[in-house]
Amino acid sequence: MPPFQFSLKWLMIVVTAVAVVMAFGVVFDTIITWILKPLLSFALPAALLSAAVFGRGDTRAFAGGALVPCVYWMVEGTAPVSLNGAWLGVAVWLLLWCGISGVVALATRRWIVRRGLGPQDRG
Repeated sequence: MPPFQFSLKWLMIVVTAVAVVMAFGVVFDTIITWILKPLLSFALPAALLSAAVFGRGDTRAFAGGALVPCVYWMVEGTAPVSLNGAWLGVAVWLLLWCGISGVVALATRRWIVRRGLGPQDRG
């Protein structure tokens, strides 16, 4: 096996490839920021609020529980974990906790209805 030799041609190709990948990363991060920030700040809470107000039964319980992390997001303006402005990470964090909170609220509603402790709606 011949000893490894540096080639100006391959060095230029590697540097160019790294620069292109980094440029795509910056553009992708900018696009993600433009898309995800309005979706997380306006569209998600509006959809959940509509479901909480106009929904029935399980839908209302899930949407009401899922609104809790959205309210935290709107008050604080950031996720409680250090994601350093990574909007994809913030979106995953927010959707995960909305789902967990919604499931907890739904389970609580079903437990209350099954025990006969609350209003007996048929939804």
